[in-house]
Amino acid sequence: MNATANNPGSYNETLIINGYYQNATSILFKTMSTTLTPGKVGFIQMSWNPASCPCQVLPGVRVVDIVLNRIAGPRSDSNH
Repeated sequence: MNATANNPGSYNETLIINGYYQNATSILFKTMSTTLTPGKVGFIQMSWNPASCPCQVLPGVRVVDIVLNRIAGPRSDSNH
């Protein structure tokens, strides 16, 4: 899975990225972090191997989400 993050601001921004898959509930399968310097775009790539999940994963369709958590510190909601 891929996501793109943009930092149009004037400060370094640290992002916490969580990957979830949906079964009966949302299950966190991976957490990553990255720092973007001002004016940069970051490409985030995350993979999921269902065989490594601690829960039983039955064949079927799954919804997988990548969530970029809000950043603490100076920010403007219009550019994050």
